[in-house]
Amino acid sequence: MDVYVDDRKSDLLTVERHIPDVGHFKIAVVGRPSHPALIRTELVGADKEGFNEVQAWEEARLVEHLLSVYRLTTDQQIEYLWLGHGRIWLDTEGNQDETKPRFSATISPISDSDYEREMKNARLLFERTIDHQPLFKLLSDSQQPHLPISYRYLSIYKALELEFKVGKKWPTLGELLARFEDEYRALNISNRTLENYIHEVRDLCAHIKLDNSDTGRGITGLESAEYPRVERLFYLLKNIAFQHLTTKFPVTVNHPPDSADVSESRVTAPEVKARLEGQRKLDKAAKLHQTALVWEQEARGKDEAVSKACLEFARQARFLAGLFTVRGVV
Repeated sequence: MDVYVDDRKSDLLTVERHIPDVGHFKIAVVGRPSHPALIRTELVGADKEGFNEVQAWEEARLVEHLLSVYRLTTDQQIEYLWLGHGRIWLDTEGNQDETKPRFSATISPISDSDYEREMKNARLLFERTIDHQPLFKLLSDSQQPHLPISYRYLSIYKALELEFKVGKKWPTLGELLARFEDEYRALNISNRTLENYIHEVRDLCAHIKLDNSDTGRGITGLESAEYPRVERLFYLLKNIAFQHLTTKFPVTVNHPPDSADVSESRVTAPEVKARLEGQRKLDKAAKLHQTALVWEQEARGKDEAVSKACLEFARQARFLAGLFTVRGVV
């Protein structure tokens, strides 16, 4: 059991936010580098009556956003601690030693040698994205392996909708998706174009009946025939969305390996070896995506011949990434 003592020596990350007519908040992630234990919130200058309704709402909103960016910038699947259907909160006021909160809890540690870089990254992302909370909540949900694949897909789809949909049209989405068409074709999951297929899968995940047959009732669980294709498309679409958004918010986002499905939880030694090999291929694919992004950035502002060559290098890199993605899935 770990005992928490509020001596402020275990703060991993601290951010501050002043909200006019509400107050000045200090929020910290507390624990060890590989073992975040809790989030501490402080309303500077608050009286002993505690938070009023508005302050409590703003506190919850800030904590939710900090959790979102923490999940994106680290590979730790940080989550609330629940008791029944309610979250566990520890309340105190003042600075006297006797009011310092203490609790005991068992939390599984996750090794993270890059925590200093990730904490700096989380602080920067928090500051730059405070006005984009709905978008980052969607991105954060897409990173949660305990959520159904249909919900995670809809989260990424909605994030792209916020970025690209104007009225009933998506005027610039096609330009982004075109760069990934070869990778999509390598998945061999549909004959439709990527731009058309993502909308069709959205209907499946939203349980929208596509036609009058029984096959169009949508994704309802692992037993669904469409599930493997939706899962592969989800990983591709998530990568597309994150690559786009890291050009808009120039901060590194951590992509933790996605957990295996429940149906795949029991594996033999050969299967473990095969999955490790598959993960290595997925890592190579991620590096190729980064290479493609560099070439695409190099193409900007260059003369036509150089720009064309750079874009061709990017296209080839994405095509190779698609091959590794297909072979990397076990």
